[in-house]
Amino acid sequence: MSRIIHGYKAFASDGTNIALEIMPPGQYHYNGTIKYGKSGYHFAKNLEDTIRYSGSSNPLIAEVLATGIIDEGVDEYYGYYDVYAASDIKIIRYLTRTEIINHALKLSENRMKRFIISFELTNEELDLFINKEPILNKVVIDYNLKKKVKKI
Repeated sequence: MSRIIHGYKAFASDGTNIALEIMPPGQYHYNGTIKYGKSGYHFAKNLEDTIRYSGSSNPLIAEVLATGIIDEGVDEYYGYYDVYAASDIKIIRYLTRTEIINHALKLSENRMKRFIISFELTNEELDLFINKEPILNKVVIDYNLKKKVKKI
């Protein structure tokens, strides 16, 4: 029996990622060798981990189901686990920004930190995270300093 993994796939805000243009909801099959980091449809179990691979701090994020040949990747140095490449992927739907933020607000503190430093947030959105986990205030201050430096 084939394994089914629920996860997320991100595309840059312009609708592309490293190798693909945005894919409308539907079923897709990759012909060829499946190798994490090289070939196949890449995705992650954790929504916040997809942002790193999208090439965008404001990505479009799709909810996906993967089947077929699945190769698991690990990036222990940066702490990314549960990242995969699959031969078959079904894009169920694209999440709204509100759904993405609400999902992130339910994460553990460490996963929230990862989300905050990688996703482009408004000041109002940042306040939601501080109100939820006051300890994240330092992460938010560092995030805002980084944003100001980028704008100069």
